[in-house]
Amino acid sequence: MNKKEFLHELKKNLKSIKKEDREEIIRDYEEHFAVGKKQKRKESEIAESLGNPKDIAKNVKEELKDSLSVGGMAKDTFLNFWSKTREFAANVFSDTKEVFSKKNKEKEKPKEKTNKRGFVPRLLLTLFNLFIGVWIAFAFYLTIGTLLISSWAIVLTGVAMIAISITGFFVQIPYVSPEFLPLGIFAGLSITSMGVLMSIASWQLGKLFSKAISKYLKFNKKARLKNE
Repeated sequence: MNKKEFLHELKKNLKSIKKEDREEIIRDYEEHFAVGKKQKRKESEIAESLGNPKDIAKNVKEELKDSLSVGGMAKDTFLNFWSKTREFAANVFSDTKEVFSKKNKEKEKPKEKTNKRGFVPRLLLTLFNLFIGVWIAFAFYLTIGTLLISSWAIVLTGVAMIAISITGFFVQIPYVSPEFLPLGIFAGLSITSMGVLMSIASWQLGKLFSKAISKYLKFNKKARLKNE
């Protein structure tokens, strides 16, 4: 698959998203080909390293999809946590293996001309990702997940307070004075609202971080191509 075929397939599968998002993604992949061309790489080789355009488009559409529901929030937070952390870790370990195997090949063939200038920044980036980047991503997603679960617990607490207070108007609840029932409904509504706002904020924060991870992975790909 050459550049033209790759970009045509990608555009075709991204028709359903916003024009500005589509154009930004196409520009990113055009840049990949431009960097590879400077390194005298074949278009088919660059296309293969970037992956299947259909899979790329599918992942992009999943990331851009909004779903304001418990299932949507769980998917955007926990499933994204798993997929993005796994993708990040896979990239890091793949880069680590490639960098050190390349270094060994350079030792075995000292007479061959190699890109030593590009090796050092690539090694530093790989070490940063391995010892810092992966753990930052893991810690951040764990924090977001904890906040989301906590917000759901707050919502359930508020709903329970409302349900108990309303029930108190029809059934005598032990140790609960009827005078406190309206206050219980008001407090339950306040707590539920706070939990809903907190869950939406956690969800949006998780989505923003997922986009940041995606951009960082793209940066890693470009850096890898540039320093090969």
